[in-house]
Amino acid sequence: MMQGLWQELRLSLRGLVRQPAFGLAAVSVLSLAIGANATLLGVVKAVLFRSPIERPDDVLVMWEQDLERDRPLVEVSYSNFDDLREESASFEDLAAFSSVNWRHVLTGAGEPDAVSSAAVSSNFFETLSVRPHLGRTFSAEDDEPGAAEVVVLSFGFWRERFGGDPDLVGRTIDLEGDTNGIEPFTVIGVMPRELDFPRGAEIWTPVRGRLAGAALARSYGVEEVLRRLNVLFLVGRLAPGVERAHAEAESNGILQRLAETHGWPARTIVTTRFTDYYLGGSTRRSILVLWGSVGLLLLVACFNLAGMLLVRASARARELAIRRALGASRPRIFRQVLLDGLWIGAAGGSLGAALATLVLALLPAVAPFDVPGLAEARLDGLALVLTTGIALAVGSASALLAAFRATPRTTSSPARVVGAPESRALHGSLVVLEVAAALTLILGAGLMARSLRNLYQTDLGYEPEGVVTFEVPFVESRRPARPEQDRFLDELVAHIASLPGVQSAAAAYLRPLETGAVGMDSSFIIEGQPVERETAESNPLVNWEAVTPGYFRTMGIRHLEGRDFEESDREGGLPVAIVGESLARRMSPAESAMGKRLWAGERDADGAPVWRTVVGVVEDARYRGLTDPRLDLYLPYRQTDTALTDIVVRASGDSLQLAASLRAAVAAIDPLQPVDSIITLRALVDRAAAPWRFTASLLGAFAVIALVLSLSGLFSVLAYSVSRRTKEIGVRVALGATAGQVRSLILRQGLAVVAMGLVLGVLLGLGFARSLSDLLHDVDPFDLETYALLSVLVAGAALAASLVPASRAARVDPMEALRHE
Repeated sequence: MMQGLWQELRLSLRGLVRQPAFGLAAVSVLSLAIGANATLLGVVKAVLFRSPIERPDDVLVMWEQDLERDRPLVEVSYSNFDDLREESASFEDLAAFSSVNWRHVLTGAGEPDAVSSAAVSSNFFETLSVRPHLGRTFSAEDDEPGAAEVVVLSFGFWRERFGGDPDLVGRTIDLEGDTNGIEPFTVIGVMPRELDFPRGAEIWTPVRGRLAGAALARSYGVEEVLRRLNVLFLVGRLAPGVERAHAEAESNGILQRLAETHGWPARTIVTTRFTDYYLGGSTRRSILVLWGSVGLLLLVACFNLAGMLLVRASARARELAIRRALGASRPRIFRQVLLDGLWIGAAGGSLGAALATLVLALLPAVAPFDVPGLAEARLDGLALVLTTGIALAVGSASALLAAFRATPRTTSSPARVVGAPESRALHGSLVVLEVAAALTLILGAGLMARSLRNLYQTDLGYEPEGVVTFEVPFVESRRPARPEQDRFLDELVAHIASLPGVQSAAAAYLRPLETGAVGMDSSFIIEGQPVERETAESNPLVNWEAVTPGYFRTMGIRHLEGRDFEESDREGGLPVAIVGESLARRMSPAESAMGKRLWAGERDADGAPVWRTVVGVVEDARYRGLTDPRLDLYLPYRQTDTALTDIVVRASGDSLQLAASLRAAVAAIDPLQPVDSIITLRALVDRAAAPWRFTASLLGAFAVIALVLSLSGLFSVLAYSVSRRTKEIGVRVALGATAGQVRSLILRQGLAVVAMGLVLGVLLGLGFARSLSDLLHDVDPFDLETYALLSVLVAGAALAASLVPASRAARVDPMEALRHE
């Protein structure tokens, strides 16, 4: 029996080798689909199923919101966190971490270097169930005001800056930033390689001590700062058996009580699964959508391969009938057809796995944005087994259809072509399914492409082309007083502005799109409104920026009214502000906001409100995200107590070529001043748009492949139909049918198949579009224009694919056709 099976395998392989065009086409179709599926399988396993913490499904990340007052993201204060942790029974434990990474400067270990720091509560690592690689994590005593300064290092920072020294634990490193000059921090632990949370954090420090220290340094009340300074997100591990909805309801009840106690408007809690927050909700959704798209592509490949095998089996129908008449059993003939599919599945799976291995190796370098875990994506043993199984299953399933339709059931005359009309109908049905699946992908790609186009056509309020930006974290031990910091900043901006190729330069508190939806929020009161806390709480928050003169010109932000900041706008002068156009309309809906005044919570030395006069109105700018416009408030930096660390430079040529000159300009003023995060403004915009671009690009690629496969399937069914109907066509021509009538006959057959596929594809596309809705920007998931345009394009492409077999049919010679049989 084994010898017979081996012989059948050899015969099947020999038959495929004798028809190399068919074999290569079939293997290529399958390998593309298998390669895409295997690639996404590796990505999904590395990104979605691998987590830096234990049991991530039980962990929620939380912040507050006040939608009634247009505050979709309100960070949490330390005291609110403390109360939630104390009173909530829904969580095993609840921890806090800074909503954005703070900046420290590492000194005493070579040249000063900027360090990304996450400030966290003492129970942060225990809540995440992450144990240190070396040493220990924070204790409650470490997070008390006045406690000795301690720090935990990330694995990567420990390896890169300290060479992985195992004896570093217990020693001190010098850090400064939100501290008073240089302070020694004792290294108490090193976290494992896998932990990258919050994203980009190189060190962790206790948060309560940081906040208390900052309050004392600025003569603020510690308790007031801890209660009212909202700079934290929360992370909590649900208690056993507790559902997310119950935890939200309980937390909202606690927030309601706190609002009543302290006299502020009630806010509600926002929760998101840890994995969604860690990856970014759009990233997770994109990967899941793409995996579903790969499934559709695999279906198209399966239908296409089934059609190819059906054509081949139908072409061999007479041969198979002769074998059946000579005594070959039906199971044996059935196996011969089925083995073709297995060989194709094996070859396609092997080639697809090799293709996926190559793509996964290149993907981290070419991916448009940083996806956690992507660098570890591999086609491991499990993925190989699954990929091989999918390939063999697709090959077998495709061959099964052809085998059932083409294998003779009886030993009747071999003169009869078995199943030809039924095979044509079945082949046409497969093409209908191919076109439907392809159109579904094309509609999804079209919606994403329109969304991406809308995103890039969004008026950002600034001109990103030609602007380069970087950070200069202050080394406070060298410039401890504000006048020294201002002199350094003025000298640096002036020096950069004088460089060849630089049009202008300026400084700002925070450059656009750097920290996502988080930034410096400020409340405000318009002159004429009651000067009360309730008034400030009822107004929406504004995006607060402190800038130097020339900032708007450098950024390309258009002035709509008034003037720019001037050197005379400094301490002791008239307090002034420049507002975005939306804030200007809110201040004065019926007339110009010029000369109007507002209060942004500042008080003078006597405790009186500092009212700022509006001296300019500029267009709104997108600082927190490409899709999230905010109200903008700009202050002259010399009238604030905030030191500016972000520099923006407009170049007349290639802005990136300035990088070396900018570093040299900083070093010329202070050789020990660190320079961090040199990046173009266009790159920041592209980084913000990367999830949309990534999804649109891959969906587009899958859609093109699916369209090509479906058109090739249509071509093959029409070509097969023409070959089977040659005699009929010859008779029609002999009876007077013109070439145009014959061509029309075949085209109608093709377009009828396509029309059914388009109808089914639109119905499937409606469901697919619903899954894309969270990824779309200014596009209706059921946009009729997109559906109509893409359906017409697919129909046009199908018409073009039908012309060749139709033209071939129109050239049939009647005499040749009558001799065909």
